[in-house]
Amino acid sequence: MSGLSTGDSTTPENNEYDTATGYGFGAGLLATVYDNNESFKVNFGIAYQSFVRFDFSVEPELFPAFDMPQQFNAGFTFYLLEEPPFA
Repeated sequence: MSGLSTGDSTTPENNEYDTATGYGFGAGLLATVYDNNESFKVNFGIAYQSFVRFDFSVEPELFPAFDMPQQFNAGFTFYLLEEPPFA
């Protein structure tokens, strides 16, 4: 017996699959905000990832396929040690 058959016609089979390619782009920037050259450093970073749409030909009720949403990210890094802890 192949697949996950339980007698229900909406049950997915193991041999149902599809592939898709979606195109998008991403960019980021990392900048040093402060550096005392001894024991404290602060960096600020921002990043952007564009929306990516995938075009699958499988039934979405059986195999949900999600597009990748547009993303904006930002953050800080803080270095508080004179040397890396495992140097």
